Amino acid sequence: MRTFLNVFGLLSVVVILASLVIYLTVESLLTYAAVGLLAGMVCFLIYVAASFDRLSAFFARQSTKYGLNLLVTIVVLLVIIGLVEVISARHNKRFDLTADEMHTLSPLTRKVLKALDEKVNVIVFFQRDQIFGFRDLLKQYSDETSKISYQFFNLNQNPARAKEYGASSYGAIVVESQGKRRSYNYCTEENITNGIISVTREKEKVVYFLKGHGEGDCTNMDEREGYSRASSALETEGYKVRSLLLLRKERVPEDASVLIVGGPKGEFLPTELQAISDYILSG
Repeated sequence: MRTFLNVFGLLSVVVILASLVIYLTVESLLTYAAVGLLAGMVCFLIYVAASFDRLSAFFARQSTKYGLNLLVTIVVLLVIIGLVEVISARHNKRFDLTADEMHTLSPLTRKVLKALDEKVNVIVFFQRDQIFGFRDLLKQYSDETSKISYQFFNLNQNPARAKEYGASSYGAIVVESQGKRRSYNYCTEENITNGIISVTREKEKVVYFLKGHGEGDCTNMDEREGYSRASSALETEGYKVRSLLLLRKERVPEDASVLIVGGPKGEFLPTELQAISDYILSG
């Protein structure tokens, strides 16, 4: 019975220490760490209650008192080291010494973050060890500006939330701000930055592909004739892409930010040329 109690007490201490370490270092497991910490403390109290007489006699010895003093000193030192480690982890300064600056945000991203006025939240749905790389990347964003916040959810453990945000793949992200959302299949700097630009842009940008003269179609997936890849790239950056047939309209739509005339093979009618000319002259 005594051996069982000793093992029980030792395991409770291990659970407490492990839960405490996880609680201080892994943000995504805070709930589990808190439950483990509480369970370990309850088990340890049960151990103390069951072994009270034996523990009282043990602590009454003179040699035990000296040992306790040494133990308290060691614990205090470990607590100080742990606090220093936690503070340094949360308030650190990193230097990227790689030749191509692999661990540094691009100048465009830093420019976007510097001009950011609105709060932006990034939600990442991860699998197992993915979280470490994603967290390092997003910490670079939050180090640049206090406007960026982020959350991590295990895709397998949060199916309802994944369904709410339309996330179906590991590493999928959702960038949101002021009621606007942009979703991407994977957490990369390019996707995060494009998402920030998209959800913080005051006015929606629309790109029109002109058609009716043999131009490449923005929905055509043929690599030589179609512009579907260009269209997808524009949509990824937050632009709306539409086709435009000037034969049915008198002018280029007012919401057109860009008009693309991609390799026409036929002649333009005078009315079409006039509409394009008016669009250019309008600025």
